[in-house]
Amino acid sequence: MINAPLKVTLSGHAAAAYGFLSGGGETGEQIRSFDWESSPVGPVEGWSQSLKTCIRLLLTSPHPMFLWWGSEAVYFYNDAMIALLGDLHPGSLGRPAAQGWGDLWDQLEPQFSSLMASGMLAADRPLLQVMRAPDLSYHFNGSLVPGDTGDMAGVMAVGAAVSPAAPPRFVKTDISGYTSELLKHFEGTIRKAGLTLVVNIQPVSEEVYVDRHMWEMILFTLLSNALRYTLSGGIAVRLSQEGDLVQLSVSDSGAGMSASLLAAVRETLLHNDDGNSGITLINKLVARHGGQLQVDSTAGAGSHFLISIPTGKTHLPADEVMSASGAVVYRYYQEFLPEMEFAPELPKNELQPAADPAAIYTLAAIVESSDDAIISKTLDGVITSWNPAAEKLFGFTAAEMIGEVITRIIPADRMEEEPRIIAKLRAGERVDHFETKRLTKSGGLVDISLTISPVKDIEGNIVGASKIARDITGQRRLFAALKESEAKYMQLALKLEALVDQRTRELLDANFYLEKSNRELEQFAYVTSHDLQEPLRKIHTFAGMLYNVNKEILSETSRMYIDKVMFSARRMSQLINELLDYSRLVHVKDPFVETDLNEILKNVLTDYEVTIDRHDVQLELGELPRLLVSPLQMNQLFHNLLGNALKFLSPDRKPLIKVYAQLLPAHERAVLQDLDPEKDYYMITIKDNGIGFEQMYAAKIFQIFQRLNERTAFEGTGIGLALCSKIVLNHKGAIYANGVPDEGAEFNVILPVSA
Repeated sequence: MINAPLKVTLSGHAAAAYGFLSGGGETGEQIRSFDWESSPVGPVEGWSQSLKTCIRLLLTSPHPMFLWWGSEAVYFYNDAMIALLGDLHPGSLGRPAAQGWGDLWDQLEPQFSSLMASGMLAADRPLLQVMRAPDLSYHFNGSLVPGDTGDMAGVMAVGAAVSPAAPPRFVKTDISGYTSELLKHFEGTIRKAGLTLVVNIQPVSEEVYVDRHMWEMILFTLLSNALRYTLSGGIAVRLSQEGDLVQLSVSDSGAGMSASLLAAVRETLLHNDDGNSGITLINKLVARHGGQLQVDSTAGAGSHFLISIPTGKTHLPADEVMSASGAVVYRYYQEFLPEMEFAPELPKNELQPAADPAAIYTLAAIVESSDDAIISKTLDGVITSWNPAAEKLFGFTAAEMIGEVITRIIPADRMEEEPRIIAKLRAGERVDHFETKRLTKSGGLVDISLTISPVKDIEGNIVGASKIARDITGQRRLFAALKESEAKYMQLALKLEALVDQRTRELLDANFYLEKSNRELEQFAYVTSHDLQEPLRKIHTFAGMLYNVNKEILSETSRMYIDKVMFSARRMSQLINELLDYSRLVHVKDPFVETDLNEILKNVLTDYEVTIDRHDVQLELGELPRLLVSPLQMNQLFHNLLGNALKFLSPDRKPLIKVYAQLLPAHERAVLQDLDPEKDYYMITIKDNGIGFEQMYAAKIFQIFQRLNERTAFEGTGIGLALCSKIVLNHKGAIYANGVPDEGAEFNVILPVSA
């Protein structure tokens, strides 16, 4: 006889704190009242998140399920197991299996040890078989459960009734609508496991025939498998059509499989090994539909299951095809749907249609690594997620805040803000850049900018909110310093206005501060552009890694999206580099030395040699002068002007580019007001017979980010000619352009003979 362990009832406060222990009927009450402090798993407050998730699954499932936890295989089970345990209930609950199961453990222990050591069981032998009647038994197939650190922490088993199978009934089914309705029931289960569900159900052929019960079992088994091995991140479900195949894919961000385990699983599927649960069961059910199951997995990154079944019915046995269409009803689904009414209310995850499964991993990485605090809450203000940046900003850990109300960090004098925010969220409105103050754990106040978005469930109902909080304390200090500085400038201006005799000095001072401000602003633009390169490199690198690692499983649309991301990243990199060049012209003073412009032109033409040869461009080059200039800036000037001429070639004639120089006539020098009338100047002309432009745009093209043509027709960032203008200005010269549509363009660069 097994003695029952000491019972200790949790206080009301403790019971509320451990929402994952709610419900579960008789066994739920016994687990809540058990003296866990004296057991190998220790007190409840020390339990890992992995153990809590398993207990939650046990208590909310009507299927017989049990869990052996830790090296001593401490035993947990649910109400559905009571009838199968007989005399082992309730004495085995919470005890190491060697104590609770007595002599039976001698038979079970090798199976348990084998599974913990290798993660594999014989395909034709369940972990445990319990007989109920001559024609009915329950097979329990065990699966490893990883702990929070990734090490294998226990074995969870789900019982499946084994009885004579009924013949299949294949009926014409709206598979998109049917799958969508099934997923509505699962969404709550996945949400309560702390995961994100991403659904992409696309319209497919109407000529799809399935056995509805089998389809339910396929979907349930795949999702249950994903739940069991996924502790964070999410699960993605996609239904689409490729040719005459309807494809269902289920991806997760869970523990994944090692290469050897994946090879063993594929070998099992290849030989269609016997089995009545897990992947072998799915393989059987898919095969009955004339389809195939493919499995892909990476250890530590997750798994991807792809099911393909043919459209139509010619591949199915004629006597198993029903003439009527399948009605969208759920006779069997409630048999294994977890009961959730006793679970604490949590917000539903927002389902994002048309999302790629890989987006789950990206989303999880962004939230975890974000420098901004990202918090989710219910409409009642109960916090449901709290990322590391929130811990850093407010000082509270996720364990301290999840389950608490958001008003814990709202100062007393700002409590009226929360009702106004909730009202906007209930109306479906977004709150953008709301500046306020919030409390930290130390009792201090922090200035933050809030962006709050409503979160919707699968049916579009608003069930919660997602908050992004950015620390703007530094910005506030800078703003205060700026206000103080402005006040000082105002006082100075008033004082200077009163001192008429110092007017000249006042103007000089004002001009000095203006130039200083411009230098600081341009330097700020330079530094900001430089700092943008780092996240941009990460975007390009990780997009490339995502493509290379997953290109075999990505859809054509997904690959197109990744290509667009990488193209945009490259273009953005080019834009930033040109911005850096533009800013560098302001705060970097290159030395002016006597330079042969013919050598500069020769080097630039060498850079464009491939383009010139490819388009068979004719060049007419005149003699250029030697001038006192910055060689680097002259190289940039010629590079942009010649690149411009080569970019806008006309398809209707052989390309011709002329480059020549002449002394600027006195009458033309007088027209250009920016030039010193006492100096001599050279005019260097770059002329082409390309597509030209309207003369009315001659001044506009030298402004930064200005383009006359669509980006899809001609590449470019709109910075090149602005850069040329800045270079010429640095040399105290001038630049202007003449253009005629469909005849060509002429750019004239005017530089002083001596600096």
